[in-house]
Amino acid sequence: MPVLSDMEHVVYDRPLVQGDRYVPGMFVSSGYIGNVDLYNPSLFTPEADPSEYMAGNYDAGERILAGYLRWDQNITNDLMFIAGVRVENTDLDYRGTTFSTRITTTPTSGTTGTTIPTSCRA
Repeated sequence: MPVLSDMEHVVYDRPLVQGDRYVPGMFVSSGYIGNVDLYNPSLFTPEADPSEYMAGNYDAGERILAGYLRWDQNITNDLMFIAGVRVENTDLDYRGTTFSTRITTTPTSGTTGTTIPTSCRA
């Protein structure tokens, strides 16, 4: 894996609006990052981490029905009586995916392989 100075990079040497103490420095260019082959096994070891995608793996729905009834009554020119009642019904529907936390290891041709947790619909 190359070091930062060997990669295509950009340098931000001017201070930020917050003051001279905040100079961003050197970053890998977006062009270089966009062309990195994440599926190349000589550069990266692929692994599944369910915690990276579990939180967004759900559907949610909400339906709110409400009504309000109000009665205004002038008792005198300077006194008014106002009464009201509100009725509300909220229906929530959540559907998510549950994941097994069990990880099993199975020998395969003299090497060790890991079975990634499987998912199932709840």
